[in-house]
Amino acid sequence: MTPELTTWVADLERLLGQILEYFRSQIFHHLNGSRRLYWLYLLTSLLLAGLVYWRSQPKSDLNFKGFLSFCFPKEIYFHPSALLDYQIFIINNILAPGNLRLAWFETSLVASLVNNWLQATFGYFGGFTTENLGSLVIFTLLFVAVFDFASYLNHAWHHQNPILWQFHSLHHSSEVLTPISLYRSHPLYELNKKLITTAISAPLQGILIYLFFGKIHVITLFGLNFLVALYYMAGGNLAHSHIWLDYGKIGNHIFISPVLHQIHHSIAPQHINKNYGEFLGIWDWMFGTLYLPEKEEKLEFGIGKNQPQPYPTLTQAYLDPVVNAINLLIAKIPGKSGIKTINLD
Repeated sequence: MTPELTTWVADLERLLGQILEYFRSQIFHHLNGSRRLYWLYLLTSLLLAGLVYWRSQPKSDLNFKGFLSFCFPKEIYFHPSALLDYQIFIINNILAPGNLRLAWFETSLVASLVNNWLQATFGYFGGFTTENLGSLVIFTLLFVAVFDFASYLNHAWHHQNPILWQFHSLHHSSEVLTPISLYRSHPLYELNKKLITTAISAPLQGILIYLFFGKIHVITLFGLNFLVALYYMAGGNLAHSHIWLDYGKIGNHIFISPVLHQIHHSIAPQHINKNYGEFLGIWDWMFGTLYLPEKEEKLEFGIGKNQPQPYPTLTQAYLDPVVNAINLLIAKIPGKSGIKTINLD
């Protein structure tokens, strides 16, 4: 075998290995501790669902069959909206149009550039260190807070900007919620989210790195920031479900409990544009968008009361948000007419 052919074969093997690893990571979420569908996070959510079942049902009616029916009702998991969720999940996470990656705009890269610029401009900051446990805990919390602040602003903007809303509306068109509903997301929403959250969080993280001697030391668990992993273990997968898991009045001011995110999906007028936070409730509390239920409420999900499903098919789910956004842009141009959706299903 010639050296050129040997090199070509080695490159091909490396490429195939990368492709196989990518598909493995996308398909087997339950084996990846950095993914929300990791088996342990699913297990702890199931155990917490069991606690809710035990507390909400008459003790004489408790049984395993009833528990399964409580957690996995057929009318939810086989609802047409849920079936579309599963299709979008497969496409977004295996074929990956919604997993767009901008290598040049990764949060860690931009944060590093900001840190390097600060060091070159102002010199090394002889301030904080993560060598002791107290500072390490603070740095870990601050890193989560910075990311969640960026996520809050991105989420709020997608609700309040009519053009951006077109891409986020696909997620809110879910008429029932299951853990897979999290992945009912338009590829362009994921791209916008990437750009917006990186633009906000990366400079702030760069400043944090600079203040802590240019080093990144955070407490991790299963490859995640410890606080994020803890949130996932505290029932994070129930945020998209019908199971009413509440952290209590104090807890809900600090963290976004599953109930608070379910309320965010509710079509009730008092719930609209509330509870934008991803992990933390403090931003909603600070900016006046926190809604705390006094008691368990009956929630209805979707785009609006008595409004038909805007994205009943896979084609419409991917194409209509783009068409609607283009029409809104065209409407701003005097004398121009919009375009129509072509249903290919």
